[in-house]
Amino acid sequence: MTDEASLMTKDEALAAYGGSVSALADALGISTSAIYQWEDGKPIPADKALRIRFVLKPELFVGHASKPASKAA
Repeated sequence: MTDEASLMTKDEALAAYGGSVSALADALGISTSAIYQWEDGKPIPADKALRIRFVLKPELFVGHASKPASKAA
């Protein structure tokens, strides 16, 4: 089962890191060759997309994720 939050293309992932393959690879703890194996225009592996979207760069995807409810003071 795939949901919208786990869909991200290679270009979107790279854009989150200023277009740098090495910066993206370092952030994900994988090799640059692994990123080069991702097909252009196709979704990247869901675990990598979710990590970028919710752990590494959530501020870039505010419109795509639900915000936690704020607590009343």
